[in-house]
Amino acid sequence: MWRIVRRHWALAACVLVGVAAVAAVAAVLRASDPESAATLLGTVAGVAGLLGPLEIWLIRTWRRDVPAEDGEPLHRAADALCVQIGRDWTQVARERRLVSPAPVRVAWRWPSDAITGPVAEAVGRPGDPPRFRPLPGLRAVTPEQLRGGHLPDLLPLYGGLDSGRLVLVGGAGAGKTAAAIRLLLDLVDHRGRLEEDDRAVVPVPVLLTLQGWEVETQPFTHWLVRQVETLYPLLAAREYPAGTARRLVAEGRVAVILDGLDELPDPLQSLALQALDEQVGLRVVLLSRRVEMVRAAMVTHLAGAAALELLPVDAPSAADYLERCRPHPLPAPWQAVAEAVRSDPAGPVAQALDTPLMLTLVRDTYRAGDPVGELLSPARFPTRETVEDHLLERVLPSAYRRRTGQPVPRYQLDEARGWLGRLASLMERRRTPDLAWWQLVEWTPRSPRTVATWLVRLTLYQAVGALGAVLAGDPAVGGMIGGLVLGTVFSLVYTRVFTIGGMPRRLGPLRWDRLLAPDALKGGALVGLGGGMALVLAVGLAGGLRGGVLVGLGGAVASGVMGGLAAGLAGVVAVAVSRPAAAPDSPMGPLACWRRDRGYGLLLGLVIGVGAGLAGGAAVRWLAPWLPPRLAAGHTGDLPSALTSGVLGGLTIGFTHSATWSAALACWQLRRRYGTPLRLLRFLDDAHRRGVLRTVGPVYQFRHARLRERLASSHDD
Repeated sequence: MWRIVRRHWALAACVLVGVAAVAAVAAVLRASDPESAATLLGTVAGVAGLLGPLEIWLIRTWRRDVPAEDGEPLHRAADALCVQIGRDWTQVARERRLVSPAPVRVAWRWPSDAITGPVAEAVGRPGDPPRFRPLPGLRAVTPEQLRGGHLPDLLPLYGGLDSGRLVLVGGAGAGKTAAAIRLLLDLVDHRGRLEEDDRAVVPVPVLLTLQGWEVETQPFTHWLVRQVETLYPLLAAREYPAGTARRLVAEGRVAVILDGLDELPDPLQSLALQALDEQVGLRVVLLSRRVEMVRAAMVTHLAGAAALELLPVDAPSAADYLERCRPHPLPAPWQAVAEAVRSDPAGPVAQALDTPLMLTLVRDTYRAGDPVGELLSPARFPTRETVEDHLLERVLPSAYRRRTGQPVPRYQLDEARGWLGRLASLMERRRTPDLAWWQLVEWTPRSPRTVATWLVRLTLYQAVGALGAVLAGDPAVGGMIGGLVLGTVFSLVYTRVFTIGGMPRRLGPLRWDRLLAPDALKGGALVGLGGGMALVLAVGLAGGLRGGVLVGLGGAVASGVMGGLAAGLAGVVAVAVSRPAAAPDSPMGPLACWRRDRGYGLLLGLVIGVGAGLAGGAAVRWLAPWLPPRLAAGHTGDLPSALTSGVLGGLTIGFTHSATWSAALACWQLRRRYGTPLRLLRFLDDAHRRGVLRTVGPVYQFRHARLRERLASSHDD
């Protein structure tokens, strides 16, 4: 009851303060006596200062104490998250052709290397309390089940392990990521077929790469919550309570499938294992290359985990896959390759095609009419290494060749190879498989972007300030100088307040709790103070040292701060309707993410500009009695000019505040330094459509990690 009362008090306090502020501004604008207006304004400011801490406490209470009866909103949030994840990764599976034809048959076994503890630690000892109960519809795992099996067996193992921990290792191209995607989709399907009560106890699987986790300073659960909030902003919808992602993690309603332990720096791999071992509330599936996992396990290991090693594809399974991925009857050269693999398992072709990666390269790079029979030439391909190198070399020529009935490729093979190699090299340096356009700023120095942004804002703000002076009827030198000073100060203040870069944003429904958040109000106050000080200098210089500066130090401070605060709060409204743009609805690609962030920036600028124009025009109108006669004569009907200047200045803020602006500058830096295309996103989208890259939500990745590594090795400098 007290919680509900506090929420109503918070709402009442916010409404009361808002009504009082509007009434005070109206009274000030209507007051004919400057002294009475100043007294009223000071009284309102004093009362607001006294009530400020109480109001902030009530606002925090309002945001924090959203009731969640019987966990129902959390159940619905978990269900919605599971549906979204299923959609995202089903699209990825289709792009990777993991659905049709039927995937390569891959076997696994308990590894002989020292990776984890004994089998009994994974399945539980008799008499010990269970750590994780079997998921509904699945049975407890027995030691015999862990001796060996195939990929479809991963779901029963995951759901029945007493430890709730699974480690999947294998060599390069062994199919670890594909196995993780298949396991995730099997889990989503299994969860969706359960009744509501059973579904509530099955955690939602989330597949993430470990890139970006600051292992030494950032707790694992903190990083996990941030990743879930960023990648799945649907959890910020108004029907779910605040902190939904944090609660899902804290209550074990999500399970994590973590890829890329081997891509962390060597000293951090064992630290990451230790951090994962210390958390006990979440089911964990960890993927890594075998050599790196063995080395990390020498320092520490994931206690109780069941370790599974993916085995090379046997010759009959490889031949069967080759026969299934082409129309029947098979062309003679294709049939010859399949028969050679089946009949000569020790031959170079069969040895090279013992991984899912190489089998998919044959499938994707040899199309109808291509000489696949050349692989059987012992003179050209005497070893498995020569076969593997040849298949990797065919990826780009196959992707960028002209096909009958299709337009000429926009990019030539040589330039595409060079650009992709440079990007792969930059990704390898940062040990990340992800190419996110908003993270391009981390690949280039920050200072040139900051200087360029400030110069653009300075030029545009000065032009807007001078235009405002002309429109207001003060084209004299003093008015022009005042407008230039106003633009200069605005550029300095707003470059500090509105930093460039960050995560991309998108538009969403207005949330009042975000509108009244203390951090947002603090940002509005900073904007307001900057606007007030800019107006001080502008009016002072425009009015001359004798009268203008005194006016600026008196009435301009009060009116400028008031108008600036109104403009700042208008900006807060734009922030309140923003949401993270990464992977919102089903699924969002990189180009859509770029466009939505750009749209958010324009809305931000428009709202700030309208608020600043209206507040500034009203403030200057109220300031007119204190202005020198020369200035007062030109500022009696300046609301249209103020609104025009405000909108132009606001659009400048929005345009240069968005993540797309900083990413565009980063593309320019990359072009000057490495020669990559200026319109980099268009090139990446073209590579995605040609099958060289894949997308996971708004992030690009190379379709084959071995290809990325090979391209990167040719561009190391």
